[in-house]
Amino acid sequence: MEIAHLVRIILWLDCLFQKPLRRAVANLDQLLANPADYFSYQEITIRPWRRWAGGVGLGLLLWPGLVFLSGIIVALIGANPPGPAQNFVMPWL
Repeated sequence: MEIAHLVRIILWLDCLFQKPLRRAVANLDQLLANPADYFSYQEITIRPWRRWAGGVGLGLLLWPGLVFLSGIIVALIGANPPGPAQNFVMPWL
């Protein structure tokens, strides 16, 4: 339930970063009045939607998990890297 709320908040934050159509399209009133005439002499380029809040939110969610997993790996391997004494093999065993 809490994850669904978190996803809604992140999507709401993403919507705040969207550019309004009036800022994206010059002469929007002329486009709405006569689209065929408008497109006969001008094109509209609308870039993809950048999801800044989603990327930051996903990063903040994954970061503690990666820190936790790296801590487990370091604890299992050991903090000291193997040295020459630890690689010593006893042939009689």
